[in-house]
Amino acid sequence: MTTSTRENVRRISFVTLVALCLVAWSAAAFAAITQYQVTGTVASVKDDLNLFGGSVVFGQTFTATLSIDPQDPRLTNPPMQTSSGIYTDFSWLLSSPGQQGFSVTLAGGLTLHTQNDSIFFFANNGEPNLLLLNGGNASNNHYSFFPPNAQLVCSQSAPAGCAFFQVQWLFTGTGITTAGYPVIPNPLQGKQINIYYYDNAGAQRGNIRLTITDEWVPGTPDAGGPMVWANEWDPARVYHANDVVSRIGGVWLALDASLNSDPGAPGSPDWISISGGGDSQGPAGPQGPAGPQGAIGPAGADGATGPAGPQGPQGPAGATGATGNAGPKGDTGATGATGTAGPTGPAGPTGPIGPAGPITLGSVVMLPVSGGTAPPAPAGYVFQGFMQLSAKPNGGPPTSYAVYVKQ
Repeated sequence: MTTSTRENVRRISFVTLVALCLVAWSAAAFAAITQYQVTGTVASVKDDLNLFGGSVVFGQTFTATLSIDPQDPRLTNPPMQTSSGIYTDFSWLLSSPGQQGFSVTLAGGLTLHTQNDSIFFFANNGEPNLLLLNGGNASNNHYSFFPPNAQLVCSQSAPAGCAFFQVQWLFTGTGITTAGYPVIPNPLQGKQINIYYYDNAGAQRGNIRLTITDEWVPGTPDAGGPMVWANEWDPARVYHANDVVSRIGGVWLALDASLNSDPGAPGSPDWISISGGGDSQGPAGPQGPAGPQGAIGPAGADGATGPAGPQGPQGPAGATGATGNAGPKGDTGATGATGTAGPTGPAGPTGPIGPAGPITLGSVVMLPVSGGTAPPAPAGYVFQGFMQLSAKPNGGPPTSYAVYVKQ
């Protein structure tokens, strides 16, 4: 049976609980009561209904107080034993605890505490080395053990739809003894505090898990350890004997465990000044000798680029450079103007006879007659008759021609 399963089964609803509040407990009139003070950090937050408004976050510190009378017969007598079906449950009920109870304070002032409300310790044989302390309304308890309902004191109004809360402390148990049941150890050693809340239907809607990191009982000797430098005093930090802090210009040594006990307060019982400060400052001591020269530090980063300087005077003309390579061929220039006509050249040779031109209607063709017979008419021509040409001046004979006309 896991711790988370067992815790979910042990839900105890707190009716009309609203936020968490801190009350300073005083056990002066109850000498038998042991008052534990614890501190720690928020380990996880689930806040579906935004009850805490984002004011409780992972890593924040918290403080809590638990007042228990270890000699109360209701806690030293054998526990009541019931069965949950699988395990045997052991419970110690304080229905009227008097000044016994607890308080828890979260960051942002969210606080809650018991006020003579019924509380009970719980363990079972499935995990006997784990002891639980529950407080508040127990109307939704799922076990055969039904403690009476109780009302916790709160500082704010609960939001609509959020009516039930459960607060649970977890301690290291003692295991099953030879008598067959566990006992409540003295002193108690706290491990964790769980705060749950539920909607009206009984579904869990919020869970704050607090891890306890320090626990002490004011007024009891604190053996402490070697002197430890703890920096500037912090009112939210727990200090133990031999812790060393700075405060108001001085250095202080813790004489005992304390929380929010100011070293600079006049007559503080938890601190002693070991180097001025507060109301115990002594005269200044002589100046000490100069220390040895420190090692050379690492080179610094490169500086920024400076502004440009003024332009210098013009230098002398340089020597003539070598002739460069020929450039590429230029584009073709524009056509020049027409020159004057030259003299007429000699006549050329006679050209060849050109092709016959087109023949038009009425054209005449004469063909020489041979043997008194007209030659055949050319195509498209009609014979018209003969023509006799006179003798040539060179003495040649007359020539007869047949005449044809283009039709």
